[in-house]
Amino acid sequence: MIKSWWEDKPPREKCFLIVLGALCTGVFINYGIVKPVDNLINSQQMQLQKMQRDLVWMQEQANAHGLLRQHPLAQPLEKTVLDEAKQARLSILLDSSNNESLVIKPTTLPLENLSQWLNALQYTHGIVIDELQFAIDPKTETHINVERLVLRSPSLVK
Repeated sequence: MIKSWWEDKPPREKCFLIVLGALCTGVFINYGIVKPVDNLINSQQMQLQKMQRDLVWMQEQANAHGLLRQHPLAQPLEKTVLDEAKQARLSILLDSSNNESLVIKPTTLPLENLSQWLNALQYTHGIVIDELQFAIDPKTETHINVERLVLRSPSLVK
């Protein structure tokens, strides 16, 4: 049926139909595939640029408000941590230490003192808490079992 219909057409009309079919296929590919993909890429790039601007703004705000210190400690990290623990009336032992970070041995500490100590380390000295694993002491609800605590020097904040 289609073959006979095609054979009945004069050569000029066949040429016109071929060109029209190629044109329709091109329009379909352009508006059905290329344009939507291009729009998606553009919107993703704009979203990425907005996120990058937001990140820069957040870092500037954090620096302006003193949330992330960019300068090194006045004394070694280990001494700063132990001095602050002593002021907070906490007894801690260091498991491992180097110039950049230290690990506190597992211990049980009063929640209020631990909270004040960690706040002092962060906001006064800019020390970063890299990892904190804890659980409530089953014997008393006012103490925390610190299973792992890793602190890092503020000079390493990226």
